[in-house]
Amino acid sequence: MKRLTKRNLSAAESGGTGDNARDTAELSMRHRHLVSGSGFTLAAIDDMIGRGSRAVWERLRDALAADRSLGEKILRVCDAKIADPYEQRYYFWKYHVEHLDA
Repeated sequence: MKRLTKRNLSAAESGGTGDNARDTAELSMRHRHLVSGSGFTLAAIDDMIGRGSRAVWERLRDALAADRSLGEKILRVCDAKIADPYEQRYYFWKYHVEHLDA
């Protein structure tokens, strides 16, 4: 069990893990299929939704707000995963994209 310290407590309150190296890596995380200059690939979107932290999701949300055509790719990824009822992250993103203008 991880010992509770002031650093861990403040990190938990801010949404971090308490491990500064890990938090920094997550914020600057380059997903393995994201090629600079080519936009978001389907594999990169899948990685971001399936494995990303809140900071990564915020980056995806901001990219979607800037380029609504990204929503089509997100829906394609979500539709492929949504058959599994335990893939709640994909349900969330599908709902978010479908209700973006509502």
